[in-house]
Amino acid sequence: MHSPLVSLVIVTWNCKEYVLKCLQSIFMGQGVDFEVLVRDNGSSDGTLQDLREAFPQVILIGDGKNVGFAAANNEAIALARGAYILLLNPDTVLPKGALSFLISEASAGNDMRVVVPTLLNTDGTFQPSVNSFPTIRNMIASNLKALLKSCGANCFRRGDVGLKVDWARGACLLFPRNVMEEVGKLDENLFMYGEDMDYCWRVHKAGYKIFWAQSVEIVHHGNVSGNQKWGRNRLEKTCQGLIYFWIKHFGICYAIAATFIRILSFFARSLFCFVIGFVIINSNLRMKGIMHWRNLLALARAWCDPDGWILYHNGLQYRKGNP
Repeated sequence: MHSPLVSLVIVTWNCKEYVLKCLQSIFMGQGVDFEVLVRDNGSSDGTLQDLREAFPQVILIGDGKNVGFAAANNEAIALARGAYILLLNPDTVLPKGALSFLISEASAGNDMRVVVPTLLNTDGTFQPSVNSFPTIRNMIASNLKALLKSCGANCFRRGDVGLKVDWARGACLLFPRNVMEEVGKLDENLFMYGEDMDYCWRVHKAGYKIFWAQSVEIVHHGNVSGNQKWGRNRLEKTCQGLIYFWIKHFGICYAIAATFIRILSFFARSLFCFVIGFVIINSNLRMKGIMHWRNLLALARAWCDPDGWILYHNGLQYRKGNP
């Protein structure tokens, strides 16, 4: 059986209009041989029916159950036949030729690196999507930098060249198959949020790199499914993924210390933005202060949620060698 060069894996849940537009952009022309696998997580908006009619060439997977983002990706990846695997969110738009360029960047590194593009918001503005791992050392350094730059600096500047990064959001990640086979499956303890950072950490531990191809730009509308499922609690769920990451890879004491530093950071940023915002009458700074305060509360609530306790217990089990 013929094997395509790349397999595109898309997990969708109740975002029919977005995934249809995503597939339209893919089939506009990418310059490489590819297959598309869509794993539907029990959508109730008619996603499967419309996809069958509009894109019969797409491989559809789904049993009516919502198994979570990581587990659904793992199911589709197991069926993928490509030499490369692209994990793509359904609320993205892939421009013509983008796939070919991403693959050329991966092959230029002798298939020893994961490649990610630049993400853009719906309005075409830059969407921060790459960052340093949230270790205590990195958090202290970035917090000092952010305070010096009035609470708003991005860790990376855009350019026309590639850049090695710690981790990238999972909206669009291209893996050579050999990398994914060595690193293994996405962590299914994470229902949604945090699986991308965890996987990138494991990629680095396996000796591979994450490469940001800055000149490749794709639109990522963002949080379409997450907002539907969790609404205002989405930020809290994101924080639970962060705490799980700390516990899983560094231990419970480290997670508590890191949480304290992060809460202290949010408090300092919030206070700074509120005070300066009122002194110079700057509404944008006051809004940033509100955002930092919400982040502080979400991180505190994440420790108190019983659902989070189950997740953190699983992280401890992994730490003890019982994944």
